[in-house]
Amino acid sequence: MTSRSWLALAVVPLWACASGQGGAVDADAVDGPVADTSAPDSPSADAPDLDAPAPDAAVVDAAMTDAAVVDAAMTDAAVVDAAMVDATMTDASPTGPVDTCAQARDITAAAMAAGGVTLTGDLTGYANDIQPVSSCTGFTNDGPDAVYVLNLTAGRVISASVNATWDSAIEIVQPCQFTPTCLVGRDSGNPESVTYTTTAAGAFYVIVDSWDPGSFGPYTLTVTVQ
Repeated sequence: MTSRSWLALAVVPLWACASGQGGAVDADAVDGPVADTSAPDSPSADAPDLDAPAPDAAVVDAAMTDAAVVDAAMTDAAVVDAAMVDATMTDASPTGPVDTCAQARDITAAAMAAGGVTLTGDLTGYANDIQPVSSCTGFTNDGPDAVYVLNLTAGRVISASVNATWDSAIEIVQPCQFTPTCLVGRDSGNPESVTYTTTAAGAFYVIVDSWDPGSFGPYTLTVTVQ
């Protein structure tokens, strides 16, 4: 080999290294992608923000739950109110003794409803607390009696009737005392029925009465106000 050929071989590797074709790694090329490794980390910093709606959703759910509870309470209240109204309008029996003026049962609202109110009772064990003058019914009604009250304005028409298997009577009187003023009364037939139109506002007492102390028992009273 000549000295020229040896020099040529020695130069080739140097040229190849300079051109990058000899397998040498470009430091800039490697560092470029490595420098971007911070990019995937930036969404991780936002991860807590993605969870932020969860507490809000819980609050919304709680509000909806609370609303449901309130609605349930309102529904229950509506059901209770409806039951109370039904009891007032359709209850067919007194809720306690109605023997005296102090025990008079107020039936105003029920009597003013469509169809009025029908009640059942029994004079057994009651006393003679109301005894209008005999001209009220044509008889001296000195038997036991039951007392109901209507609080009305002027111009109201009261219709009342009592039905019983014994000799009953009915009166509408003012005020409630042993010898009241008789507004209207009846002791003839079965049922015994009366009608009265109020001329002034006040309390009007409907009396289920008996003509004799030994005449008493169950009765049905119907009262309407128009």
